[in-house]
Amino acid sequence: MKICVYTCITGNYDKVNEIKLKEPDIDYYLFTNNKKIKSKTWDVIYINSDTLDDAKLSREIKIIGHDIIRNGYDVSVWMDGNIIIEKSIHQFINTFMTDDTKFLAFKHSKRNSIAEEMEACIEHQKESIYNVERLREFYKQENFKDNTGLIECTVHVKKHNDPQVIETMKLWFDMVKGYSGRDQLSFNYAISKTGLKVTWINENVWDNEWFSNNNHIPSKHKENFKVYFETDGVFTEQNIKVGKYQINKNIYTAIFKNPTNSKTIRFDPTDLKEMKCSNLVIKGCGKYTIDYVNCLRLDNIIYFKNDDPFFIIHTSQKTEEIEISMVLSKQTDKDIKSFMDLIDMQKDKIEFYEEREPNIQQSLARLKQIENSRGWKALEKCRRILKRNDSI
Repeated sequence: MKICVYTCITGNYDKVNEIKLKEPDIDYYLFTNNKKIKSKTWDVIYINSDTLDDAKLSREIKIIGHDIIRNGYDVSVWMDGNIIIEKSIHQFINTFMTDDTKFLAFKHSKRNSIAEEMEACIEHQKESIYNVERLREFYKQENFKDNTGLIECTVHVKKHNDPQVIETMKLWFDMVKGYSGRDQLSFNYAISKTGLKVTWINENVWDNEWFSNNNHIPSKHKENFKVYFETDGVFTEQNIKVGKYQINKNIYTAIFKNPTNSKTIRFDPTDLKEMKCSNLVIKGCGKYTIDYVNCLRLDNIIYFKNDDPFFIIHTSQKTEEIEISMVLSKQTDKDIKSFMDLIDMQKDKIEFYEEREPNIQQSLARLKQIENSRGWKALEKCRRILKRNDSI
């Protein structure tokens, strides 16, 4: 088999991850529309499109491929631009592919259905509610049974010239163009229509011996923040403010205007992964409450998790200018141990109540039965009469 590995970087979304382990009988291609991108280890191929934006152009290369790939190779290995090869590609393919494998992919590490991914896309502002609802309605009309799991598209391997693979990839990309650029929302639908059998890898694509990853380029590490302002019950890309922190040692201050006078604001600290926050102070909101999403609070310290942490701030008044300041520092090994202890403690609580749940339900049912009995109602009547006499 002739094998190639390929990736695509459009615009300025990723930096080039040079290949640490390059095997001589495998070719490596980096497709890009950014003429500034150069590489010592990838064969850089410049591409362009008059009809597709950067995101869709990258998806086209990812899903459909390129003539160089289709005409020269039997097997292609796709990697997102932030992925780094840690071990032999030959060993990876030989470990997971069989003779009848046409498409090899990782299962999603967190979710198991398109419906769950739709909700995550809305929650993390990865896709508009409009596009998600259009796609949801389409699946309803198609009677699509969302029971085939969920793909992690970050790394996958395919025999790209197989007719069934070609048919599936065309349908997949048509869905990406027509409904949502979030390719995970349509892959499993495409394979349900064409019958393509996928060989699934039951390992975490973000935590395995074959690949590691660098995060996509942040717009200046730990310097920028984003604020979304609620309009008609949703946070939209139309009402977004991108700002730069005022930084004094380890004190980060975000100051921004509220153009819509919204009382509900989503504040994204952005690239503060593996950081912790203390001394959080919010000015300009009057009384407020905060919902912490993808954050962990222990002893008044907020720990940012790796997947898009943000605050939802509910204010008591319409405001024009808001100031958020916090002390930021790196999470320590001690912090991580505290997380694990907390998780173990919560797990013990859940198991305790799960074991006793049938007895609890029986007791509640018995109490309800007693409350509705004639004897209990008579006692309640006597209690009210005695209480009234006491007050007199």
